[in-house]
Amino acid sequence: MARFWLKQCLEHHVQCSKTTSDSQSDSNAPKPNDFEEFAPTRLVQILPRGLRLHITSSGVGEISTSDSCRPYQYATLSHRWPLNSDQISQLTTSNIERWQREIDQGPGFSQSFKDAITVCRHLDIEYIWIDSLCIIQQGDGGQDWQREAGNMGSIYKWGVCNIAATSVADGEEGISRGFFRPRDPSKTRPDIISARCNLEDLPRRGDGLMTRIRGEITGKNRTMVDYHIIPFQQVTHDVVDATLNQRGWVVQERHLSPRIIHFAERQIYWECNEGLCSETYTKRDPVDYYFRPSKTKRALSQLVQYQHEDSILPLQASVAPIHSLALKNSSQSLYNLWYDIVAIYSSCSLTKRTDKLVAISGIARELRIRLNVPDADYIAGLWRQNLLYGLLWQTPAITTSNRRALRPRNTPDEAHRAPTWSWASLDCEVSINYRLFHDPHDRLATVTEVNVTPNVDPYSEVNPGVGLKIRGTVYKVKLRYSRVGARMWPELMIGTYIDGHQISTKARGTFAVLPDEPPSLADNTKSPGDRDVYMLPIIKSSKNDVVSGRQTSRNKRFFVALLLIPVDINDAYKRLGIVELRWNGSDDILNLGPISRRICKPETKVVSIF
Repeated sequence: MARFWLKQCLEHHVQCSKTTSDSQSDSNAPKPNDFEEFAPTRLVQILPRGLRLHITSSGVGEISTSDSCRPYQYATLSHRWPLNSDQISQLTTSNIERWQREIDQGPGFSQSFKDAITVCRHLDIEYIWIDSLCIIQQGDGGQDWQREAGNMGSIYKWGVCNIAATSVADGEEGISRGFFRPRDPSKTRPDIISARCNLEDLPRRGDGLMTRIRGEITGKNRTMVDYHIIPFQQVTHDVVDATLNQRGWVVQERHLSPRIIHFAERQIYWECNEGLCSETYTKRDPVDYYFRPSKTKRALSQLVQYQHEDSILPLQASVAPIHSLALKNSSQSLYNLWYDIVAIYSSCSLTKRTDKLVAISGIARELRIRLNVPDADYIAGLWRQNLLYGLLWQTPAITTSNRRALRPRNTPDEAHRAPTWSWASLDCEVSINYRLFHDPHDRLATVTEVNVTPNVDPYSEVNPGVGLKIRGTVYKVKLRYSRVGARMWPELMIGTYIDGHQISTKARGTFAVLPDEPPSLADNTKSPGDRDVYMLPIIKSSKNDVVSGRQTSRNKRFFVALLLIPVDINDAYKRLGIVELRWNGSDDILNLGPISRRICKPETKVVSIF
């Protein structure tokens, strides 16, 4: 079945092709050599008997193209490493010469590797790229890994297909068991109900759908209709929520690979840029018509396919409505796509926290090409032209059950990877409210300087130091936490008290205070005391819609500010979180009375944020 899917995709799927718009061809169909423009530094060559490490370039560690080496058709493997990396076969400086003659498949050679090689043999693919076998892991001080990590996106992008060990729960299982699973063919058959009535009009549950596939005449005046019961959650359970796809590196691997064969627990799935197939529905899974498991992958694939065109590609609304370029500023849609991917990526885990930026660098490089900006415009996971809005990412609400999942930034025992104003400084899910970009609004602050020093290249971790300066009005406010059920509820007081006595002010509103890190509590019963922090307003809703000229309705008004804490340098701060105004609040929050102004001490100045 996988062989059939691959053949159909290579011969007929235009969206999966890497051909450029100016290719000389009599047909729009992709050619089998569309993926042959790139070759990784090393590949595992699959011989009739055994394996060997093949060096594709003239010098170890160099990336070669079809101009300097013969074309290669290769597969890639997405898998999980064991907790103890020494358990798995690895390329080192001591075995690289020996492996060029023959790779040892003794103890430590993962069963997942053997399964992937079996798949390649059945698909007539001579080469495969596996990270632990093709990147030097020991003996060179990490130099080869640093070099190859930046090329990871291209490696997956130009592979003929990606083999995903989706059924494997962890690296240890991959070593011992692999990803092949015994399957009961009867469980891959579709569930069908035949009826003479219209079942589509009946109430349905949210996790399934009845779809009419075909009708048959069963009598003189009666029609028997077959309905397929489509379980929405099956693809989510088998693929999207699989343990493999909770690994941070795999987000990039899945988004950039043009074709993926998911070896899941119950059946095999095929995912490419034109659709989703399964053993149950071999031509196209009906779930793909109603629920796209990876809209961001489809949207990104269009950018990758047409990255050589001068104009920004209009994204199909049917693929990813939220990324439609019907917006006046089409580049904003690309930023939206980026932050959608960041939201997915930030919810995944990384074995090494310092990989936070490099593990998504391949996608960042692709978007940089489409944005037509220099490498220097990508700044610690944000974009220079969109920086003011990119600063407004937010974390989930803190509860007593999840507050320890938000780990502190850059602990003393690890290297610095990103400034506090970057989402990459935290290990938790982040998101950005699209409403901030599109609704009429006023900017309350201006970025005056941004200057960071990458450790290796613009897409890697950055060195510590002042990287961002913003001109705006800073307000001194108080932050306190109170317990509401299982949740630690943060509250912000803007000029609302002095000496413990509440003061009535003109500014009123209901706020969503979203700290980046949980409060520091000695135990689970006490709440921390009031804390002096600083608020830097960034944007607020315009009074009037700039398009229609009508006054902005109350439920569309918003206000967003950064929460900052001072450091031991004048006018220097670190980010603590953000503040958002809720719908039932007033966006006149900054119109403070004289007493509140004395308490908040608003001051317009340039501040540095580390």
